[in-house]
Amino acid sequence: MGLSTLPTGFPRNTIAKKEGVVKWALIPIDFPDLAGESNFRSRVDNQMDLLSEWFAVASEGKFKVEWIVHPSWVRLPSQTADYQIGRSDNLNRVPNGLKLWRDAMTQSDKAFNFSGVQTVNFLLPNGQNFLQEGSQGFPWDEAVRNFVTEEGVVESFSIPGKFFDQPGRQYWSYWVHEFGHAMALPHIGSSREANPYMGLDIMSNQDGESRELSGWLRFLAGWLPDERIHCQDFGVAKSSEITLIPLNESATGIKMVVVPVSGTKAVVIESRRESKFSCSMPSKRNGVLVYVYDATLSHGEDFLKPIGPGGRVPESSYNCFAARFPNPIIYRGEKVVAEGVTIEVLESLNMDKIRISRE
Repeated sequence: MGLSTLPTGFPRNTIAKKEGVVKWALIPIDFPDLAGESNFRSRVDNQMDLLSEWFAVASEGKFKVEWIVHPSWVRLPSQTADYQIGRSDNLNRVPNGLKLWRDAMTQSDKAFNFSGVQTVNFLLPNGQNFLQEGSQGFPWDEAVRNFVTEEGVVESFSIPGKFFDQPGRQYWSYWVHEFGHAMALPHIGSSREANPYMGLDIMSNQDGESRELSGWLRFLAGWLPDERIHCQDFGVAKSSEITLIPLNESATGIKMVVVPVSGTKAVVIESRRESKFSCSMPSKRNGVLVYVYDATLSHGEDFLKPIGPGGRVPESSYNCFAARFPNPIIYRGEKVVAEGVTIEVLESLNMDKIRISRE
């Protein structure tokens, strides 16, 4: 389409697998001064199921997660005070990050078979206070690459902290977000500051109102095949009408329209529907989402920006701690203009029929 498809910021030769059946490990770890509870599965079984279903839907069946759960707590050698971590960051950028990773892997390797495991998610005892947000590592991190278990190397890991034990927050979206980075999917916007796309993609915020993976990032991951994409050329016709299948539907049809407007920018159009992966919002988010992709921006920058109707006020979710943003979805009879391209919703039931035009 004449545009850079992959924002920079990730080593290309050290990324996690994006297709096939992939083994994920779930290992509970506890400490001499903090024993794990006996029924830890009650906290994670539903979360593991949601993650597996999310990947199956987002990848259209190309990526399947096989969970391997260690049945008992693995005891680490040090007291919890020796593993204190405040803000979430890569393991090598925070105090005690390397220690927690190495001790967790060393002790787990004595009891767990890591054969074929691509990523490991450690679980901490309920009520812990030493890890506030989370800790994670990726395929390009030296400490991760250099730790070789009895069965080989694990490419990434994550450890959800106290932040994810709050009501309204969940493990599964954190696991997805961090593994998305392991697959070289970039972070949309800042991880600490509000950004325009924060509530619209799981790679912008795992706690957003919509924990979807946008059509553009599905394309980046190789999960949106060419027959799902319509690339609009206005060289002949000044307008066209297209029917969009919602992102999470399996029916045959177009899921994303891309309108290149320069050598580095494109208008992207997709159909959204609320699902079990979404937060409940006062205004239903069932309609068309329009955004601009800017190839000059990359990981941690606002390379996706929504274009929504004006005059809408920020909304709060009924069941999530999602940041408040105005609803960007356009509905039947509404239209927006993005980079000189007009997008109008003509019909909206199970699918969305749109008209795209340019003067």
